[in-house]
Amino acid sequence: METKGKANEWAEANAGQRDTCTFAESEQQQRKAKQLCSKIVEVENEITRSQQKLVTLQDERSRLEQAAREHEEQVEKLRGKRGEIERQKEQCEQRLAGLGDVVRAHGQLKQECEELFQQLAKVRSEVKSQDAIVSPSSRSSSSPRAGGGGKAATADWRLDPRLLAPNFQPLTGGFSGAQTEAALILRQLRLASEVGQLSLIRALQTQDADGDGRLSAPELARALQLLAAEVPVLPQGADLSEAAVSRFLAALSPGLAPEPEGSSSTLAIVDFALAVQMQPMPLAGSGPSDDELSSACNSLAWACRRVGMHERELRRRLASCLQVPSELGPEAQVAQLGSEIGLSPAEAAVLGEGLLVRREGLAALLPSWHCLSDKSQASLLVRFIHDLTTFRDTMVPLLGEGTISLDEFMQVGEQLGSHWSTEDLEELALIAEVVAKADAGAEARGMPSTVDAARLVRALAPGGLSAEFPAASRACLPDALAACEAAAKAPSRKHLPGKAPVSTAVPVAERPFPPSAPTQPTAAPSAPQQQQQQQQQELQQQQQQQAQQQQQQQQPPPPPQQQQQPQQQAASPPQQQEEQEEQQQQPQPQPTPPPAPPPPPPPASPERARSSSPGKKPEEEAAEDESYDEDFDEDEFAEESVEEASGEEDED
Repeated sequence: METKGKANEWAEANAGQRDTCTFAESEQQQRKAKQLCSKIVEVENEITRSQQKLVTLQDERSRLEQAAREHEEQVEKLRGKRGEIERQKEQCEQRLAGLGDVVRAHGQLKQECEELFQQLAKVRSEVKSQDAIVSPSSRSSSSPRAGGGGKAATADWRLDPRLLAPNFQPLTGGFSGAQTEAALILRQLRLASEVGQLSLIRALQTQDADGDGRLSAPELARALQLLAAEVPVLPQGADLSEAAVSRFLAALSPGLAPEPEGSSSTLAIVDFALAVQMQPMPLAGSGPSDDELSSACNSLAWACRRVGMHERELRRRLASCLQVPSELGPEAQVAQLGSEIGLSPAEAAVLGEGLLVRREGLAALLPSWHCLSDKSQASLLVRFIHDLTTFRDTMVPLLGEGTISLDEFMQVGEQLGSHWSTEDLEELALIAEVVAKADAGAEARGMPSTVDAARLVRALAPGGLSAEFPAASRACLPDALAACEAAAKAPSRKHLPGKAPVSTAVPVAERPFPPSAPTQPTAAPSAPQQQQQQQQQELQQQQQQQAQQQQQQQQPPPPPQQQQQPQQQAASPPQQQEEQEEQQQQPQPQPTPPPAPPPPPPPASPERARSSSPGKKPEEEAAEDESYDEDFDEDEFAEESVEEASGEEDED
């Protein structure tokens, strides 16, 4: 601009010399200079574009080089995998080649089995032919009846008719002698034969020296001793002497009592084996009730969760008490299991009796549970402490400063949200339970009776988790521990997750009347009540109409430009509509609403009633709630957005 001004000044000063040759040459040089300047600008622009292309090409080159390196790495990995696959292929081919020998061996074994089956069938046919030769009359004449006296060369398997009576009982005392040593021996023998641990007839036949199908007292004593050595079928401390066996034989019922044979008595093997199966087990009605068993099973589950025994392991232990008869008996085995896991003797006795009476039916009353590892328990505890710390102003008054019961702890945990399940809260109750001191004679614990709430409250302070639960703080992740420490230092939140805030930001003009109470299924209202409700509805409608009329009256008139240019507005109706919408969006002076009765305060919830401090006034609590209220007001947000839009339009 300065050069141009000087050129104009020189032209005005030398206006009379325009026709000279110097002036023409000067103008020619100026035009050349302008052309050179334009060419310089074009060259500079071309250089700039070339540099930009160069930078773009360099970036593309770097990207392609990086992609090439990644592709090379992928190729190397694929080559390694290819080699591994080839090795696996070779191994599979070798295995397939070896399967030919397996097929041949299978064919040979199958052929040998068929030959053995043919030999077995041949032996069976020979045995049947030999049995057919012997007549029934010769067998009956060669040996007496099982209930009679005398020896014979072959055994007689006929039964005493009294064993088939409807109310036959193996012992003379019937059910009254169920706790005697003889009843325990018969019951253990029945359990062992039912689970398939032994064949009682075959075990007794091994001690039948003369083969007559009867046993004397010494032979029965030896048979029971051998059974006790192979399978624990006898109660602990049972006397197996000949005198004790003689007392056992004397306790049998008349239909099973041994008959005298010279100076001793003998017992029929078949009669005794069938009588063992008739030994009555404890009646179902004589055991503990369903409520007692359910309570004992719950305590058993809590004890297993406390020591870390899984549900599968417990069920296996209980099943072993039924499958393999033991010298201790089911009751003693359950008592031993209870002492291992810390169950009270009374509940262990109830479980032992229930297992003896109901057997496999006891499994239906056992609850289900799962045991967490140390790391999982630590993670669960840290998450719970983090949630408590986040809402400590509300949760600390609910926990208190002492101990709380399990039900109270479950109710407090439910306030934190539905993501805390019942099993998680029960696991936390076990972690934070009050551990009683080991006093002399103190019974073991079942379910946690009290939870140490004061310990949980102390863990909410900065560094409290490491002080109160050192094992959990060592097992958890450092990030989770740091999150708890940050939550302890940050201010507490007021509103629990999933809970509506106590104070709402609804303007008073939008709700001139207090909200009606929730409807409940009650009787039909009377005539005066219906009239009163109708009057209230009519009054509300009238006030709403008045408010709308006031708003319409207080709206400003349209701008004068629209009145002076009616033709332009008629020619462009869409433009007129847009201008009207913009005017409506501009903030209008709000009419003062008529005074309305203040709404009644909402009923205070239990959480707010317990969390409010006794020394604060209601006004201070309301101000504090508003300061910590994280929910925004939709009406205020809408008004702010309208003001911002109108301000932008004014700037345009």
